[in-house]
Amino acid sequence: RYGSYVHIEALAADYLEDHFPEDSDGNLYKKKRPDVKWPYRSGNINSYLSDGWSKSSNSSANDWGDLDTFMFVMNNASTSNYLDEVGQVVNVEQWTRWFAVNTLLNNRETNLSSGTDDDYTMYRGMLDPRFMLVPHDLDTIFGLGDTSTNPTDTLFPMIDSGFGGQAMPQLVPFMQEPAVARMYYGALKELVQTLFSEAELEPFLDNGLGSDWVPQNVIDQMKDFMDVRRVHILDTIPSNLSTTSNLPVVSGFPQTDDAGVSGLSGTIDSVNTYRVAVNGLDAPIDPYNGTWSAPGDLVLNPGLHAVVVEAFGGGARLEAVEHP
Repeated sequence: RYGSYVHIEALAADYLEDHFPEDSDGNLYKKKRPDVKWPYRSGNINSYLSDGWSKSSNSSANDWGDLDTFMFVMNNASTSNYLDEVGQVVNVEQWTRWFAVNTLLNNRETNLSSGTDDDYTMYRGMLDPRFMLVPHDLDTIFGLGDTSTNPTDTLFPMIDSGFGGQAMPQLVPFMQEPAVARMYYGALKELVQTLFSEAELEPFLDNGLGSDWVPQNVIDQMKDFMDVRRVHILDTIPSNLSTTSNLPVVSGFPQTDDAGVSGLSGTIDSVNTYRVAVNGLDAPIDPYNGTWSAPGDLVLNPGLHAVVVEAFGGGARLEAVEHP
């Protein structure tokens, strides 16, 4: 918006050869409105065309089977085997990082990262048949552009309708899947501390934009926006093991008349925690919300007990706390 010369890559065969040189013969799909939220069309290509999909590579083949399979899986993946099924059609690690970058930028453009079925591109290779997301239309970021944003906005704009009034329903189970949530939080944290850190981002903005092209006050707005955004993201990512109890306190100790203790819960480090044990029993964990809850088979005998809560990551104990 501020310069006279901008290099734009057309999303076509040359783009694939440059960015996917070892697997460039696949299918590149672009999505524009209408915002129809990924309906499965049972192989009906005309319906996908009406939904706003277009094909930017291999269009003469008129084979849309991979997109059709993607839609089927994203709408019908089983709860019990969700990640295995979705992982056949989605490059999960690349998706979580793509969403993390857009969340850090607070991309308010109506696109998949903000919960809208518009203005995004997906690529499926021949060697790697899992769909990957491609950057597109980054004109409303850093709180600038057509729509201003708050640096303390949600970390889940793709499924939080409070961000832009939209939410992608098929992305709700995806982002809340424990392994995906853990990976997504991890990508956010790693990017905040590396590419989006003050030490790396500010020289990039200064060198890439320069006050002779973009006014210095605008560059400073970007820097100030990210200063607040970094702190908000790191403060919001669940990062501590803790315990809490909703049991009544008698003589300074939580007390229950039931042998099965269900009033204990707490928080976890969502990035690193793969398992929580309470007195040696596996406790349900929810990395998306950053919580654990008491295992259903936790039974205590009458008397005073120290309940030991342990968090584990990668096979090693991370930390432990006691709750009397």
